[in-house]
Amino acid sequence: MIRTDDLFINGLKIYQDTEGFCFGTDSLLLAKFAFVKKTLAMCDLCTGTAVLPLLASAETLCEKIYGVEISPEIAALANRSVCFNGLGDKINIIEGDVRDIRNLLPGSKFDLVTVNPPYMPRGGGFLSCGKKTAARAETECSLADVCAAAAYLLKNRGRLCVVSRADRLSDLFDAMKKYGLEPKRLVTVQSKPENAPYIILCEAVAGASPGLIIEKPLVLDDGKTIWNYYDRK
Repeated sequence: MIRTDDLFINGLKIYQDTEGFCFGTDSLLLAKFAFVKKTLAMCDLCTGTAVLPLLASAETLCEKIYGVEISPEIAALANRSVCFNGLGDKINIIEGDVRDIRNLLPGSKFDLVTVNPPYMPRGGGFLSCGKKTAARAETECSLADVCAAAAYLLKNRGRLCVVSRADRLSDLFDAMKKYGLEPKRLVTVQSKPENAPYIILCEAVAGASPGLIIEKPLVLDDGKTIWNYYDRK
């Protein structure tokens, strides 16, 4: 079933398929972690229903925002949201495979690449069948694939911002470094103060020198709304 959800900013709304993978807290945290006003050109890989591009239209100064999605059905739903919000001149949804990024978009043109990649490694455990599988597991692309695509898209000193499971951190760092993306900023996310982190937010910079800043942990069980979780100011 297709439903319409409110994004609670600039009157934006998004279409989602309740039988497919709907965005969650991790996507909203990534938006707050990644977006700064000075960003002018952005690409969101594995964009799904385009929640990140929609939010970027309100949270950044981006003149052009791209989203890349491999599923024709989900890409069509993302385009439906873009048109509904009157953002067709700013947001461009591309149906395609991030592994074929060189045939989809020009290289070295973006200030920011964001990605909420599949969390489960191939062969890493039980996978549900149906529309959610590709969004949850590396059946269509891996962390290495998205880092390779980001390295191609980013300008020198451009930023890649990723949300992933905490137990994939070493895999993520390996993939980033392999493609010349240096991890520079890390935030761990906990459901309660006494619990171990279960999500990480990481920013890497193309062509940067080593030096990682680990910021204060983010604890979600604090009575705040989602938009207060991460205060950039």
